[in-house]
Amino acid sequence: MQHREIEKVEFGERLKMFRSKKMLSQGQLAKMSGTTVSQISRYENGLTLPNGLVLQRLCDALKIGYSELTGNTNDTIVTTADFEITLRKALELPHANLITIKDVIDKFIEINNIRTSLLK
Repeated sequence: MQHREIEKVEFGERLKMFRSKKMLSQGQLAKMSGTTVSQISRYENGLTLPNGLVLQRLCDALKIGYSELTGNTNDTIVTTADFEITLRKALELPHANLITIKDVIDKFIEINNIRTSLLK
């Protein structure tokens, strides 16, 4: 079996496992991720892989990180689920750390807004 075929099968198995853990039907996951039941079935049966946008939506629907679903820990794609996981971990830190984290995020947003307005 070629590498790409193995990748499709492994992805399909992970997708089905996470969908089952969340007790979702293929139809429910399809609706939550903006795709079709037949496409979910094709992914789970290792026939094809989703594009980036659908992959993002699948991760968000399943509330899991990109690397969990793809099995690739070297990727730099950050999903909403990845960010939520990080925020939950941050909330477990002492209060003084939370203030610092909030200040850093606020400053980053402020700088990003300024950069965006300058580029217009």
